[in-house]
Amino acid sequence: MNHTHAAAALSFTQPSIAAGRPCIMRAADLPPMQGGPGEKGAFMLTGEHSGGRLTVASTFVDVNSGPPPHIHSNEEEIFVVQSGAFELLANGQLVVARAGDVAYMSRGEAHRFRGLDSGEPNHFFIIVAPSGFENFLMRWAGLFQNGGAPNMEVAGQLCGEYGISLLPADDAFALPEVPRTKIIPSSKRAMSVLGFEVALLLNTDDTQGRYSMVRLTGAHNRSLPVCQHNREDQAFIIEEGQVEFRLGAETVLAEKGDVVWVPRGHKSGFCIASQSARMVAFMTPGGFDEFFVDAALAEVSGDEATNTLSSLGKRFGVTFS
Repeated sequence: MNHTHAAAALSFTQPSIAAGRPCIMRAADLPPMQGGPGEKGAFMLTGEHSGGRLTVASTFVDVNSGPPPHIHSNEEEIFVVQSGAFELLANGQLVVARAGDVAYMSRGEAHRFRGLDSGEPNHFFIIVAPSGFENFLMRWAGLFQNGGAPNMEVAGQLCGEYGISLLPADDAFALPEVPRTKIIPSSKRAMSVLGFEVALLLNTDDTQGRYSMVRLTGAHNRSLPVCQHNREDQAFIIEEGQVEFRLGAETVLAEKGDVVWVPRGHKSGFCIASQSARMVAFMTPGGFDEFFVDAALAEVSGDEATNTLSSLGKRFGVTFS
């Protein structure tokens, strides 16, 4: 493991980024980090800039690579698969997640993942909430820097510091009853909101009120007007195309692989800049998923859009400019 690169990825030394402010993290600008055996990627967002609320990492996994079965006591994990395929073992059940699928692992669930041979790079974004897990990953990767298997006593002690329990492989098939892993397929039916196709990936009930997540797909010039969320923080992962974001007084162009962070209390809006684009919006705490449902039912469009959005915004703690 290259410790210089890892430290740079965590410290986010780009001068244009300040803690607690909206920002864009560009995949091309971030130094790579080696994870465990067969895993590499980059930290797109850490607790340093999310106020401890979440971590986002872009991760590539080799065929047949992945961590041993384990349990997180302190955080949830959301896997957003971009390409390739992964075998997920959770609560004794094996499932395969492919490009476009989303997997939600609640804290307390025993699980592991393994890259499959699909002919494409095995790539996912992982959202871990709350943050702090990035510090574990850096130290975990360090156990493998000299090659070979790590000292399991040392590995176990490290995991214990972060509320993680390693499991023997056989134990992963006989687990206590806890909330089931949720796999959301890429084919999930979408609603229409302001000309965007909006697929509800995680709702408030799925996550005990902690988070919600939607996937938005839109054509050129489709836009969401500038608004200010007073209850939720938002992280946008650009999956395809280009999206122009208004972050306060600044305008930035986000491209495939980039992550845009908008803390609550800050104004933002976006417009599709390419022929079409697709992105995932993760929001914490949960609750804003109902905004999209209500907006779809109200058929927000045309001259009535401004009044309808203003009315909905008051209910959901959002101020539209």
